[in-house]
Amino acid sequence: MTIVPVLAHDGFRPNGSARSPLLVVHAGTHKTASSYIQNRLEANQAALSAQGIVHSWPRRQGRKHKGLVKAMFKGRKGPWKRYLNDGASSAWQVLVSAEQFTPAFTEASYLSFLDGIARSHARTLRVVLFLRDQPDFLNSMYAHTVRRLYHHYPFGRYVSRKLRFPSWFPNYHRWLDAVRQHPTAELLVLPYRSPGLASRGETDPFIQLADGLGWVAPEQGWLPASRQSINTQVGSRGIWLALEVGKALAAKGINPRSLRNTGGLIRKIAEREGWTHQRFQGFEPDAYLKVRQLLQSANDPLAMQAWGAPWAEVFPSNPQPRSIFAEPETDQDAKLMNGCVQEVVTHLLEQM
Repeated sequence: MTIVPVLAHDGFRPNGSARSPLLVVHAGTHKTASSYIQNRLEANQAALSAQGIVHSWPRRQGRKHKGLVKAMFKGRKGPWKRYLNDGASSAWQVLVSAEQFTPAFTEASYLSFLDGIARSHARTLRVVLFLRDQPDFLNSMYAHTVRRLYHHYPFGRYVSRKLRFPSWFPNYHRWLDAVRQHPTAELLVLPYRSPGLASRGETDPFIQLADGLGWVAPEQGWLPASRQSINTQVGSRGIWLALEVGKALAAKGINPRSLRNTGGLIRKIAEREGWTHQRFQGFEPDAYLKVRQLLQSANDPLAMQAWGAPWAEVFPSNPQPRSIFAEPETDQDAKLMNGCVQEVVTHLLEQM
């Protein structure tokens, strides 16, 4: 696989792509604003179509691409052929976007499936991945998985498990080894930087994607995403709430994964109570630096190949003070927080 360089005078903004027919698979990764990107793709459909870029199902507004992921897992070529043939045969780029593709690229068979589909339509397969600095990524994934009640591990235990038994993360270099061995497909790797963190270069992932694929912005600029597409972290109190709910359900012998809308309910309460502005940060600064140091030897070769700069230049070190909610400190606070726990548990039990 060829890694498409993302290089220009400022070190990050890419040169324009050659106008050769592409099948572009935006495969995430997780927690790199995929929903936001997909929302802006939909908002800018007319401008993209005008320059020969197809990204949604013809005549089916809002259709998601998860069905194509499922078809790939099952080895079914029909849905892919219909998608590429139905109104997209003359397009410069056909874009498919779903973060559920991410783990699949550890297996050469899925990549070969997609490459075969692209070649049968006289296209080159280009996989687009956003990578995030691992401590920032682990913090975000922890907040996400706790909010959805997937587990109720303390943060330190969660990080230890992920570093001890990594799957496709956090060692990106090891994960991408299988991807890079493919002889004909292309890989575009883009750096995802959390909004507000000190860093060089463009931080809007949609603009990064547009630049990386050689799209030309319309005269009035790209249209914005809707407010609903921005996933707000539930904050340190929201994380405490989710952990306590998870413990309460476990004590009752209930598997939260069997319940519906667990994460949405936690978020609704966090927004109602105004908790989203005090972001959860599980790492102490020294632990943050230790994780970066642990992965530096693997990160630097990947960063040099993808971006022509060391990892620390692309993702400057930015340790933040730890911000967690340990427990209520006053009777009034305890009444509020425990009341929220009971509210969530009662609502979830009513669904059973």
